[in-house]
Amino acid sequence: KLFEPSVVLVDGESISDIDATAIATFSDLHAELQRLDIDLRFASMKSHVMEIVERTSAIENIGPERFYVSIQAGVDAHLAEQQLSLDET
Repeated sequence: KLFEPSVVLVDGESISDIDATAIATFSDLHAELQRLDIDLRFASMKSHVMEIVERTSAIENIGPERFYVSIQAGVDAHLAEQQLSLDET
């Protein structure tokens, strides 16, 4: 069986600016991945980019808990969730 991803973690470190079109694209991507039962998460977003995202409905749609300060923090959160899921079975 092919590997089926459960999470897409976007490294936002290289995103230096963001506009309404990009935010709408993130929201659309989130909706499409949700349909596939894949969780969209972001990491390493620059503070001024994050401030713009926080002023939009995208933060509510995607969920503020899906934004991490670093790639490592996002990976650690996913691994902890997987471990918790295994412990519950």
